[in-house]
Amino acid sequence: MEKKILRTQSGRAGALAAVFGLAVTLTGCSMFPMSKADAGKKYLSILCPTNAASEVFNAAASSQDLEAIKAAAQELATTQRTAAKQLTDDSINWPGEVAEADRQTMADHYFANISWLNSVASASAIGDLPARVPTDDGFGKASQRIRAGLDLSTDTSVGCE
Repeated sequence: MEKKILRTQSGRAGALAAVFGLAVTLTGCSMFPMSKADAGKKYLSILCPTNAASEVFNAAASSQDLEAIKAAAQELATTQRTAAKQLTDDSINWPGEVAEADRQTMADHYFANISWLNSVASASAIGDLPARVPTDDGFGKASQRIRAGLDLSTDTSVGCE
């Protein structure tokens, strides 16, 4: 009788482990942090679209074409919202080199920009564009700390080709 109880408990533990393993696989969560190399790729996959959208927005702003500026502002707001959500996604298990505070600083900066970008996108004339661009508020420092921790280039365009 004792052996049967042990087998049943052992069988339940195995079944629970299998269910847990499947849940981890399906949700993308991991008990272990990503490697630095994988985290670097993930970080760039989050930041590169915002860099590209920023370039389009800056070019549109230089052109003084209101419709181009508005469209680029909407696109940049969308990419920054996506990046902010990804930077603070609890299912991503970043390595210790990527501080949660730095990711949160970057996400907060993106969220702050969205309000400003929405004002830009709703302008009815060039003269109505909000002149005050949101400040850096620690974004650059946080980004460079993450880059250093992941052994990425200090040049924010490197890796986004």
